Amino acid sequence: MVEDKVVVQEKDCATEADGFDYTVKNPNHLLRIMNKIMPIFLNVPDEEMYNEVLKILLETTESRHGIFAYIDENGSMVAPSMTKDIWDQCQIPDKTYIFPRDTWGGIWGRSLNEKRALFSNGGHDVPSGHIQIRRSICVPLIHLGEVVGLFAVANRTYDYSEEDVEYVKAIAGFVAPVLDARLTRDRSERERRRAEEALRLANKKLNLMGSLTRHDALNQLNVVLGYAEMMREPGSRDKAEMYLDRIIKSGNAIRSQLEFTKVYQSIGSTQPDWQNVRRVFDLAVSSAVLGGISVVNRLRDIEVYSDMMFERIFYNLIENSVRHGERVSTISVSDSETENGLVLVVEDDGVGIPDNEKEIVFERGFGKNTGYGLYITREILDLTGISIRERGAFGKGARFEIIVPVGAFRRPDQAVT
Repeated sequence: MVEDKVVVQEKDCATEADGFDYTVKNPNHLLRIMNKIMPIFLNVPDEEMYNEVLKILLETTESRHGIFAYIDENGSMVAPSMTKDIWDQCQIPDKTYIFPRDTWGGIWGRSLNEKRALFSNGGHDVPSGHIQIRRSICVPLIHLGEVVGLFAVANRTYDYSEEDVEYVKAIAGFVAPVLDARLTRDRSERERRRAEEALRLANKKLNLMGSLTRHDALNQLNVVLGYAEMMREPGSRDKAEMYLDRIIKSGNAIRSQLEFTKVYQSIGSTQPDWQNVRRVFDLAVSSAVLGGISVVNRLRDIEVYSDMMFERIFYNLIENSVRHGERVSTISVSDSETENGLVLVVEDDGVGIPDNEKEIVFERGFGKNTGYGLYITREILDLTGISIRERGAFGKGARFEIIVPVGAFRRPDQAVT
């Protein structure tokens, strides 16, 4: 892929606002091309489809290299059909076929950002290790005013003409709505499979938790019955108060387990959905008893695919700071993107968590209160492949990092309608 600037010898070919205004000299030839392409969209599975369409595009333009790319739900350009020898010959370190929007460069980046068809018959300035690009055409695929993909061909043995550009634009005009429909279908199918997997995992967790809770409750009930029997024995009057204390303690443990079961059975009870993290955090704050602690929300307008109890995640983390932070004055939340996904950070300026407890705080029953809050937090996140860890410095504050994988977060304007 060309990622640097191109020598300025392009011929600018503007597009209409909601698609291409295309006119070709040989419409019958164009029709034959489209008759080859359309069955591919209907019959060829997955990413193999991109390769087959690219072959026809290269044949039509007599080009040696090319790509047929799409824009994913995160706004990145994905090029699954990159001509094989481009990938084989490219010597750029850490090469990839996924290009986030902030890496778009060169003639293809301009074409996408400006929603314009561009071509050049001059030499291209490319990064070290990249194959040489001498001539190229780049045409964005636009549907209803939004870029959904890209056609790019390069390195024909003779110059491209405006007529060549018109042909590629015309093909793009036909392909764009079909590609958009396929991308929408694929995204909906992924969400359906993801929801089914989350519900399957929730049922598995509920069955296991039901078994464990019954076991724990029976143990405590045996304690109650045991001390009750001891109180009936002759000479037990002197120890009656101690026996009653232990019976009450076991009774409270049973009540706590039943209350936990009531909360836990709600996990996965409804299908996961996209939720705006900024708004959900604000809802959690409105339900919390802060006792004078200030809260700073730096979250962007981002949606996360999670169980509908996602608000409980933020509530539990806030409550953890209030209960155990001892000297907390501020709780803040922020987000950042990495190559592995989205990271949501909830942190405070309290005493923090000792290094030897950073993992066991998520275990069932650990803690000074019920011991269930952080355990439930991890269980809810796990349903949709989200993880959580504690990375704060003991003595300086707790820092919980929620890692949302690629594909499980998006901007609201990327929602499939």
